Amino acid sequence: YPLCALAVSDERPVSTQSTWVKWINKSRKIEKEKKFAKQREAEFDEEDEDNEAGVETWEDQQAKMGVEYSKTDLGGMKIQHSLSKFTTGKQEILVLKDQPLLKDRDQINDAEDALVSRNLVEQEILDRNKARKSWQCSSER
Repeated sequence: YPLCALAVSDERPVSTQSTWVKWINKSRKIEKEKKFAKQREAEFDEEDEDNEAGVETWEDQQAKMGVEYSKTDLGGMKIQHSLSKFTTGKQEILVLKDQPLLKDRDQINDAEDALVSRNLVEQEILDRNKARKSWQCSSER
């Protein structure tokens, strides 16, 4: 039998070394990202605890900014709904009516602001849809 000697070398082929280096760098990058994510999570948890301890309402935030609204601020504004739509003894929250900022592409909408009740607007939409549906059903006969 011929004698064969195997040469043992510390040097690995270049492709194997670069693969290991890439893997190590990728692992380090992933570890850094995980560490950063844990830090951010801790910060968010800390913020949540602070917010839960002293929950601020919208009114509290407005008071801090020095903005305070009263009945006089809303005096003289138009209400879109007729008085018959409101029921006696029931409170309704009124909000500013959604309107486009521009009438045309280049003209500002100067329409007066109006107050609307979201509940009444939704009810009007439901009533309109019911009327359309009943009209479609009667025309199909």
